Amino acid sequence: MIDSRTDTKFADFLQTQKLFNDAVYGEIKDINKEEVTKTLALSLHSEVSSIVSSINFKDHTSHRIQINNDKLLYESVDAFRYILALLNTWDITGEQFCNAFNDKDAYLWIRRECEKESWAGQDVVLVDIDDVLAEFRVGFYRWVLNTYGIDIDINSKEYYTTKPVLDKGVNPEEVFQRFLAQGGMSRLPVVNGCGYFLDSLIKRGYWVHLLTARPEDNPRCFYDTFLWLRSIGLPFNRVSFAPEKFRWTTQTQYYGKCRIIAVDDSPKHSAEYAKHGIEVLSPVQPYNGEIAGLHGVHMYRDFEEALKILDEINPAKTL
Repeated sequence: MIDSRTDTKFADFLQTQKLFNDAVYGEIKDINKEEVTKTLALSLHSEVSSIVSSINFKDHTSHRIQINNDKLLYESVDAFRYILALLNTWDITGEQFCNAFNDKDAYLWIRRECEKESWAGQDVVLVDIDDVLAEFRVGFYRWVLNTYGIDIDINSKEYYTTKPVLDKGVNPEEVFQRFLAQGGMSRLPVVNGCGYFLDSLIKRGYWVHLLTARPEDNPRCFYDTFLWLRSIGLPFNRVSFAPEKFRWTTQTQYYGKCRIIAVDDSPKHSAEYAKHGIEVLSPVQPYNGEIAGLHGVHMYRDFEEALKILDEINPAKTL
C-alpha cells in the first residue's frame, strides 16, 4: 500500500509534468478542459499502441521482431506522462491519486480472493455492512460534529437522520455526499465481535455474502468500502451493492435453491425480507423497534446472541 503522506515522488512527477502542460496549453480554463482531456486521452491511446507494437503481439504471423527494452521503457514514460497530464488538467493531487490507488488495490485483491471459490449450494447468509459490521452512525455523527458543529443524538429514532441537520439550515444529502467525498466510508469504526461472527458463520458451513445499500454508482463510496473491508480483514465470500435488497435476492442464483437468512438493521429491508419468507437477524437499534414483533424477525443485542438465534432457526448448521 502506498503511503500518500510520506511519498513525495509522485507529487514531483505531477509538478514536472505541469510545467510542460503550462508551456503547451497555458492556463486551462474550465470551458476547454474536456477538449484538452480528449487530446490527451487520444495521445495516450497512441502511446499504448506504440508499446504494443514493440512486442510480438500478432499470433497469426510467423514474423518475429527483436524486442527492444529501451523502446518499451521510453514509450511507457510517454504514456505515464499523458496520465500525469490528465491528472493535472483536473487538479487531482498526488495524495488523491495515491488514496485512489490504495482503494483500487483493495478492490482488486478482494475480487481476486472471492473469485477463487464458487457457491456450491450451501445455505446463504446475507449480511449488511452499516451498523451491522461497521459503526456507521458513530463514525458519521462524529464527522458531522467535527465538520459542521452539529451534535446528533446517537440514540435518535430517525433511520435517516435529517432533522438536526435541516434545523441548522444544511442540506442532509449534501452533508452525506461530502462525507463520502472525504473518504468517510474507509474510516468507520468496527462493530465489536463482527469478525468472530462472520468466521463463525463460515465455520458452520454458510456462504457469507455481504450486501449493502450503499450507492454503488459513487466511485469513492464503492472503492472505500473495499478498502475498509481489506483493512479490517473480515472473512466473507462475496460483496454486492443493492438499494432494493429483496429484489436483488430474487435475481441471484441462491433464490429458491437454498435457505437464505439475512442480517440487517434496516426496518425497511428487514420487514421486506421477512414478508417474503426470509428470516432476519436484526441488531437492536433505537430506530428499528417497529420490526421487533414481526414474524420472521429476530432481534439480537450482540453477536453471541445472534449466533444462538441462528442455531435455533437452522439447527442443522449448529456446531
